[in-house]
Amino acid sequence: MRPSLLFSVTSILLISFVSLSVAPSSAHEERQVGPYKLEIGWRDEPTLTGEKNAVFLSVNDTRTNLLVAGLEGNLTATLIFGSSTFKPTLGSGEQPGEYLADLIPTRPGTYNATISGVIGSLQVNENFELDRVTNRSDIEFPSKDPSPSSLQDSISNTDSRAGLANILGWTGVVVGAVGILIGAIAYMRKPRPPS
Repeated sequence: MRPSLLFSVTSILLISFVSLSVAPSSAHEERQVGPYKLEIGWRDEPTLTGEKNAVFLSVNDTRTNLLVAGLEGNLTATLIFGSSTFKPTLGSGEQPGEYLADLIPTRPGTYNATISGVIGSLQVNENFELDRVTNRSDIEFPSKDPSPSSLQDSISNTDSRAGLANILGWTGVVVGAVGILIGAIAYMRKPRPPS
């Protein structure tokens, strides 16, 4: 083999290997359910707390290799985080056979999604673990903004301090009014010089 041909073949193989190894990977999970392939994951990744996102679902009929449209009323999505559950509306996606359930994840961690309902004549009830939601402050630059939950905690603390200040203020008003009343009574009982 000539050196230039060997160099060309080696270069092409190396470039192909490098481009395949750095190709973006989908973090969506695919699962075969009867004759249908379900693909589910976050619409926008990485998924960040406090940012609008959606659970993405596509349903492909493997018999025809076509996406299955019109399932909005047949399927429901239930999101689970710890002991909390949320049932967002499962609406149409960008193309027929793709569905989105909009939400704003508020806590970092792992969320699960259960897709249930009917596809064609097949009853489905599948649970998927979605990719981890990252705290938005982990990637904020140059400064980190407070999270909505820390702002809520600050507001609650301020409310309780304002409530205490309100109680102390009204206590001062009452004590002042009692003092004026005692002073007025004492003034009225004071003996008057004869006129």
